[in-house]
Amino acid sequence: MGEAEKAREHAEMQARARESAEESARREAEEKQVWAQLAQKADEHKTAVITQPAALQETAVQAPTQEKQKISSQAEEAADQSENGYRKGRRGSW
Repeated sequence: MGEAEKAREHAEMQARARESAEESARREAEEKQVWAQLAQKADEHKTAVITQPAALQETAVQAPTQEKQKISSQAEEAADQSENGYRKGRRGSW
């Protein structure tokens, strides 16, 4: 093997090593990006898991109060209608 051929093989070997290093760096960058996206999604899901039960609990706590208010309102309306009907009936009989 001549000196020129050795130099050419050495240059090719360096080019392959450089390509391999570039490919490896590109693959690592892609993997880092994927892991960053996964971490972000995990944080979003974690936040949802933490906040959702609190929101559901707040809704559950408020529901009975809202139902009581609704029933109370309906009772008042019915009483008003009944009282108004009673007054109208009494006026007509006088």
